[in-house]
Amino acid sequence: MAADALRAAAGTTLLAALLLCALPAAAHRGHAVWTDIAWNGEYFEVTHRMHLADAISVNRFAGGSEPIEDLRSLARVAVYVEERFRIGDGDSAVALQTLGAEIEDDFLFVYQEWHSTLPAAFP
Repeated sequence: MAADALRAAAGTTLLAALLLCALPAAAHRGHAVWTDIAWNGEYFEVTHRMHLADAISVNRFAGGSEPIEDLRSLARVAVYVEERFRIGDGDSAVALQTLGAEIEDDFLFVYQEWHSTLPAAFP
């Protein structure tokens, strides 16, 4: 009986150790861009937020070699977002105006505007 209890304790300890080893692997953050669209009373403000590490990868993908803080790097990331983000019904897209990009803490923000009257339904 003591041997069974010892085996159960060893099994529980092994399980706990395996779970603790798996935690760092599960802690890796995913790659994502958060987009907020807000009506400000006259037009829509569109704000895209991405992790700085992802913005550095986008800058490199687009051919940039400067630090991400460089104005050319910020412009490259803003153009990358402008070319890929659309609001529309599939066949047509609304006209978005890209205003620029900036870094704040560990994020890069890209700002756009959509000048329109408040639609009855969002495209």
